[in-house]
Amino acid sequence: MRVLVFSDTHGKLDLALEVIKKERADYVLHAGDLIRDARALAAVVDVPVYGVAGNCDLPGSGPEEELFPLGGTRILLVHGHGFRVKVSYQGIFYRAREKEADALVFGHTHVPMNETHQGILLFNPGSISRPQPGNRPSYGILVIEDNKIKGEIHFTGG
Repeated sequence: MRVLVFSDTHGKLDLALEVIKKERADYVLHAGDLIRDARALAAVVDVPVYGVAGNCDLPGSGPEEELFPLGGTRILLVHGHGFRVKVSYQGIFYRAREKEADALVFGHTHVPMNETHQGILLFNPGSISRPQPGNRPSYGILVIEDNKIKGEIHFTGG
């Protein structure tokens, strides 16, 4: 199973749409900012799309957290701002552990991350439309096989 992962598109979907055309995916995840971007992607793909609201979304515009099973794994999808991920990953890691997630997918920092801690994949695809200085536009792919999940960070657009 292949899962495309985006975050922090902030209304600019041109590169994400290019990626969707070239990458095979069984699911698409959007880790916030903006949830309307997740809905826009859902309108153009033929696979399920999961998305969460971020700090640039209006309160109540969508779920702030989603926990769901995929391919024998449990994925926790959040934006990350409520856990202060720009300061520390500790709070968000404990939330993933509390929810018994195999993978935590988040955004907010606009910086890619693909690390495993204590058996939990911490995965941030970065931002495909507004990367931090020194980073290139990026997205992620989660590969799920035999009830195991691994992440890949891909760079695009220069």
